[in-house]
Amino acid sequence: MTSPSLPAPARVRSVSSPATQPPATHTDVDHHFTPAARAAIEAGIPQSTRRAYATDWTAFTA
Repeated sequence: MTSPSLPAPARVRSVSSPATQPPATHTDVDHHFTPAARAAIEAGIPQSTRRAYATDWTAFTA
C-alpha cells in the first residue's frame, strides 16, 4: 500500500504596502464643540441622569 502524495506547499507572495499613512478621518476641529453646541448638550441631559451618574461616580471613586 502506498501513501497518497501531498500537494506542493503554497507559495506566499510578499505584499508591499505604501509608506504613506491614509488621510486622517477626523481633524482637530472634529474633537471640539462650539459654546452653543456645548450648551445644547448640557441642556439636553435630564437631571435624573445627572443624579444617577453622580451617584455611580461617587461609588466608583470611593
